[in-house]
Amino acid sequence: MKHEALRVIRDEHATLAAMLQSLMQMVRRGPDPEGKDQHELYFDVLRAMLFYIDEFPEKMHHPKESDLLFPRVARAAP
Repeated sequence: MKHEALRVIRDEHATLAAMLQSLMQMVRRGPDPEGKDQHELYFDVLRAMLFYIDEFPEKMHHPKESDLLFPRVARAAP
């Protein structure tokens, strides 16, 4: 496996971790109780974040690990 592929996998882990941190921060803060007209936007952003967390790993990230990383790890394991 080329170093570039490993870098991409690591970068994707960092991106997913950042998204999870952001999501947790948004949930902790909640929508602005004063910004009634902003509630829809708040929940639209939460939905988009949840969609990314649900879809991206399964469709884009895990195939890279399965095709590139795991076979190499299995070959190197005793």
